[in-house]
This record gives sequence, C-alpha cells and structure tokens, in this order.
Amino acid sequence: MGEELSQWLVEVAEKISAEKNFQKRLSRFPKEIKKAKLLDSDDQEFLEEIFDYMLDLSFIVKENKEELADIYEAYNGL
Repeated sequence: MGEELSQWLVEVAEKISAEKNFQKRLSRFPKEIKKAKLLDSDDQEFLEEIFDYMLDLSFIVKENKEELADIYEAYNGL
C-alpha cells in the first residue's frame, strides 16, 4: 500500500503543479453544483465537505512536492 500511496501522491503533486489555478477551479465546483440545484441540501453539504478536504489536501501536496518525491524515491529504492 505504501508504494501505491507514494506513487499516487507524486502523481497528484505533478497534476496540481501542471494545472494553472487548480485550487481555484477545485473550489468552484461545489458552488456551481449548488447553483444548478442538482442535489438536495444533505448531499450538497456532503459534497462541499469533500471538496474542502480535497482542497486542503491539494495545498499540502503542493507545498510538499519535493519532499513527497524524495519519500517516493526512498521508499521505492530509486
């Protein structure tokens, strides 16, 4: 599991770095879904919570990209 998790974190870090305005775009989705009235209030609240966690994780991954790459290399013997 550690190998898969370290690989996933490196991939996420690369995608976040490559995508301009990633966090801004990510934070916009719940608002757009709310405007479209696609979900009931409980599901909307759940969605907003999940996107908040994803946004928090994106900041952590972005700030620690180099360290995550080092961990991946050390863990996988590269």
